[in-house]
Amino acid sequence: MTRRNVSDDEELDPLKIRRKVEDYSPDPADWLAPHHMSATETSLRLARWLLARKLVVSDIHVALTGHELTRRNTPRFPVERFLAERSVSRLDRGAEDDWQGRYLLHGASHALRLHADRDEGDVVATLVNGRRLVAQVSRGVVGETRSPAEHRMLRAVIGRAVTFEHYEPSDWGAAVVPRNSRFRLLAARWRRAPLMERAGLLILTVDRVGMVDGFPPQVTPLSTSGHPQPIQTEEESWRLS
Repeated sequence: MTRRNVSDDEELDPLKIRRKVEDYSPDPADWLAPHHMSATETSLRLARWLLARKLVVSDIHVALTGHELTRRNTPRFPVERFLAERSVSRLDRGAEDDWQGRYLLHGASHALRLHADRDEGDVVATLVNGRRLVAQVSRGVVGETRSPAEHRMLRAVIGRAVTFEHYEPSDWGAAVVPRNSRFRLLAARWRRAPLMERAGLLILTVDRVGMVDGFPPQVTPLSTSGHPQPIQTEEESWRLS
């Protein structure tokens, strides 16, 4: 192994902290790794699903605060392009002139409003039953694993949902994780826990084929006619060429 060249100042400075230089790929598509979903991707997929199935009567506010958007010197999650690939077009830009602002899914009646406020729920919208959904979202593995990571991640996001301080009396709190077999089994079991049932906290799982599980049956699509206009299904291919 070749020792890297250092300056005389570096050699003589005993207080200088030398850190490993991370070798990050320059390709932002790496955030869509086959076996992992970031919190940003999970939030955007949940929000798009709500719009596509006409389950909301308000704009959807999405807070994107994950390290995939905030960490310096790494490829950022390509929010605008991710949404454009899934028929969600940008309407305007926020004050920061970055990914923040309003977006509209083709054929939807309401918009996505993306922001970076850490004091808000990750995904917030009024549902067709009149209740406001306030969801806290976690990253996670979508492939099969033998580690206990799913237990820790689901417990952590449930804790965030339970301790959120800005609920209104009729709000529906939710803990949201990516879907894999272990998350699915844990969610099904923990939804039946006595205190979870009494609290009415939802546990939702989100996958990459356009499905979200965990909503109760009373949340149904809102239609003003017998034949609602269909909305284009999600395009699952990732095109960054």
